[in-house]
Amino acid sequence: MLNNNNIRDVSFLAESHSLKTLSLQSTLVDSAGLEGFGRLQTLQDLSLAHTRVTSVTELQHCHNLWRLDLQGSFVDQAGIAGLERLPKLRILLLSKTDVASLELILKSESLEQLEVKFSHVNEKSAFFGVTKASALTDVTLTHCDVSDINNLGMCKELRLLNVWSSKVTSEGIAGLCEARSLQEVDLAETAVTDISPLLSCTKIQALILYRSSVRSLDGIGALRQLRRLDIAETPVSSIRSLSACQSLEILNLSNTAVDDDGFQGIGQVQSLRVVSMSFTAITQLGQLGQCSHLEELHAQSCPVTSEGLVGLERACCLVKLNLSYTKLQSGIQRLTNCRKLLKLNVKFTEVPYDEVAYVKRHLPGCRVMNDAAQRMAKDVTLLK
Repeated sequence: MLNNNNIRDVSFLAESHSLKTLSLQSTLVDSAGLEGFGRLQTLQDLSLAHTRVTSVTELQHCHNLWRLDLQGSFVDQAGIAGLERLPKLRILLLSKTDVASLELILKSESLEQLEVKFSHVNEKSAFFGVTKASALTDVTLTHCDVSDINNLGMCKELRLLNVWSSKVTSEGIAGLCEARSLQEVDLAETAVTDISPLLSCTKIQALILYRSSVRSLDGIGALRQLRRLDIAETPVSSIRSLSACQSLEILNLSNTAVDDDGFQGIGQVQSLRVVSMSFTAITQLGQLGQCSHLEELHAQSCPVTSEGLVGLERACCLVKLNLSYTKLQSGIQRLTNCRKLLKLNVKFTEVPYDEVAYVKRHLPGCRVMNDAAQRMAKDVTLLK
């Protein structure tokens, strides 16, 4: 490992007969400094991240190379030509490089993980070169102009797909209905409005739709193995269809248009552990008391009232509860039934100090964050 130094030339290493792993991350090494590296037949893992390397075509002769990290280097698509011929290359990291086309590398029959974060890829259909023989399992392509990823549907082993902050559209994911092995999908900050192509991918466990254009979750009950769903800052107004997702553990619906009507049925999702619902119009939290595994509830800046807490005390596994900036005036004594509660936030509410003291007395291990004493001292009444 020669990371983080001013070395420029490592061509002398080309004479090594047993070198397997080499990291030159954050050095001054350039392409000339790698002269002769094609002779390193034992080399398996090479990091050239954040170097001055512009071309690694010579590495196509390193037949045992299985991992290559080029993120932050100066390579472009011409500089990676030939890597598709490497018989054992499984992991290729191209984040923050000038690679603008994936056409050649997609011809690789061994490549499993391709990561191109903050990409310069400018082809609207970046995966046009994918074939049914592709071994791809993990694909990350973010912050780019790609709008069509339909061809990835041919990747029968594809498990992870991340196209965060790309130009991908609903039409551009239609072909994913064939990617039946998908387990994690990130469509955050895309123009996707319709997730129906994904509903045939029944192995999906995590679906990130944060700040996407998705409006409806109709049919999402088909994803029986779904464990994590993020719809924060989307136009979604109803999550009723989630009642069929009996494996769902983590749900983020913060900053959505979901109200009490759209929240109906959430109590049927017994598997829920963490729910984030801040900045929504939800006032009634009681049905979450049916979620016997619920550990965290973040409901700050919701119009929750004292009546809206009724029933929540049945959430016997609750550990963290944030009710700050809500319309609460009283009723937190009932939360002492949540014997595992360790953190309760009722700051910027009208909950009186005697109720805060009651909770502290009956749950001595619980940290109650509040400003009741300060309000009493200053005779402050919060605006309704």
